Amino acid sequence: LWRLRRWFGVQLKRGLAPQAVFARHVKLAAALLDAMPELPLIYEAHEVFSQPAPKLFALEKRVIKGAAVVIAITQGLANALMRHFGVEREFVVIPSATSLPDEVGHKNWKLAAGEIAYAGSFYDWKGVDDLIAAGQWLPGFRITLIGGDEKGVSRLRSHVHAGGADFSFAGHLTHAEVLERLKSSCIAVLPNRAGSVSEFTSPLKLFEYMASGCAVVASDLPVLREILAEDEAAWFQPGDPKGLADAIRRLAGDPVLAKNMGERLAERAKEYSWQARAGRLLQTVMAVTGSSPNENTRNES
Repeated sequence: LWRLRRWFGVQLKRGLAPQAVFARHVKLAAALLDAMPELPLIYEAHEVFSQPAPKLFALEKRVIKGAAVVIAITQGLANALMRHFGVEREFVVIPSATSLPDEVGHKNWKLAAGEIAYAGSFYDWKGVDDLIAAGQWLPGFRITLIGGDEKGVSRLRSHVHAGGADFSFAGHLTHAEVLERLKSSCIAVLPNRAGSVSEFTSPLKLFEYMASGCAVVASDLPVLREILAEDEAAWFQPGDPKGLADAIRRLAGDPVLAKNMGERLAERAKEYSWQARAGRLLQTVMAVTGSSPNENTRNES
């Protein structure tokens, strides 16, 4: 941190000393608390670091208790942090976000059964195995899986049920290519399993599905209910492949319902653009520093 302290000293002499510090990594946040106790710390939490790494428990607890503001990406994460550390404090909840496409793209809703997509990794908690298992009840449907490495693709391919849904494995694509695929997809699936990371995640892919105008099939998890209303997804119980298949069939069998849902989600995605998120972060910073964007501009001129 010596470079940061030197920079801080230079800024202080110029009358441009920062009014707060912001960190997303718990070790850096703890170091800033020690090195610059005079500055309020804004800490943005994306996970419970010490859950898989108990040695970090005391350090992370000190950050959660000592930060002027703790931002959590979901209320689920805020609750998990309070339970884990046995602390009660206020959190600012600011979810993840997405880029907004110039246009949603053309979708043939009457053929939605052939334009179903999953995008993301193949970790166990993502529930992709449940989507594969759901395929046995979806003959005539076509589902494209985007993501995963060769080993993961090979493993899932071996579990595809003969006579069920036709699964296409696109493999790893660039972010731009993923978004291009989602433009033509009618239904996008978020099959997360309960527990583990699903307790507090704010899935980037959910917001990308929304921005792409896809109708969404989603696990009925509290963190997803934080974003989506009852009629903004076809819900199913996490870990239930048959329920997942039924939810996909309900949407594909009602093109008007699916189309209306996709259009509604594309509109709601504007609430979760990166620009909108930056605005929420700026409001949080201003609440801590008591300043306004105009004041900051004057100080830097």
